[in-house]
Amino acid sequence: MTKYKKSRANYPDGVLGIYDNGGRSADRYTVVYAPYDLDGTLWYTYTAMSAAPYHPQGVGMYGETTHRITRDTAGKTINLEDLPEACQRVVAEDLASCRYCGGDFSDEGNCDYEVWAMREAHTTVCPSMGGGK
Repeated sequence: MTKYKKSRANYPDGVLGIYDNGGRSADRYTVVYAPYDLDGTLWYTYTAMSAAPYHPQGVGMYGETTHRITRDTAGKTINLEDLPEACQRVVAEDLASCRYCGGDFSDEGNCDYEVWAMREAHTTVCPSMGGGK
């Protein structure tokens, strides 16, 4: 796997940046993850969230983009420990499982369906995405 520059060296593997926009929007915190390649295009995944992403009135959104999100657009760079506890939990869960089916990445670092390497194939087998019928 290609190594991508982290905004801070102490971020866990797979995290490129953690940002705080100071409360300018409901999705105050943004966590950017290492990209994956799909047909020659790098896709950066991210989670944007409020301080209470699990609360019914909180915000916790997943997204993908072809450009890397930086502090120029997302706010001040912060440490993982500066995130609220619930947001730290989101990051831990994101790094440990497949966003699409909840499959565990624990076996050799891959989801049961290898979603990051073979997203199209994953769509055909993942019940959460309408496949596997």
